[in-house]
Amino acid sequence: MTDPNNAPLTPRDDENAAAPHDSDLPLLQQGDPEAERRNSEQIDELARAARDAGVDDIATQTALWKAVFSLERWFFIPRGDMDALAEVQPLAVVVDEQPMLLAFTSPERARQSAITLGLTDEEAAHVLAVPSEGMVESADGYSKVGLQGVLFDYGWTGFYAPLGQLGPIRSHSLAN
Repeated sequence: MTDPNNAPLTPRDDENAAAPHDSDLPLLQQGDPEAERRNSEQIDELARAARDAGVDDIATQTALWKAVFSLERWFFIPRGDMDALAEVQPLAVVVDEQPMLLAFTSPERARQSAITLGLTDEEAAHVLAVPSEGMVESADGYSKVGLQGVLFDYGWTGFYAPLGQLGPIRSHSLAN
């Protein structure tokens, strides 16, 4: 797959609903914009290190994914009728011919990306926050509608995982 930050994006409208659940993970602090910025920057550093080290460097990959799964929530650009919350789904795009969910490590990054993708300021003001554990549990449902992966922080570091591997990546990362 090519570098996701250089691949064209094509929005999709056929997303499936998430089924979030609470998590008992050690959580990075969220809810404070400054803490969220620091979390994102820390994950950026880990993503760059993982990209430089390559996929065979298990320790570096594990450190990146441990930080990602330590976030209480992942943030998404919502699509659908905001007045009917059951109809709201995370934005999916096609990157290098692979349909993927766009996930972000902070609500500010989701908002900035929404504007970059052409949403209005009013549309970009809405962010969908989903517990990371819930997204892992929802991965099968997203796969069934044809989505292949989840792409994090598109426009910043742009790392991804196949949806079918989220559970095993989470288990491995948090056990180490």
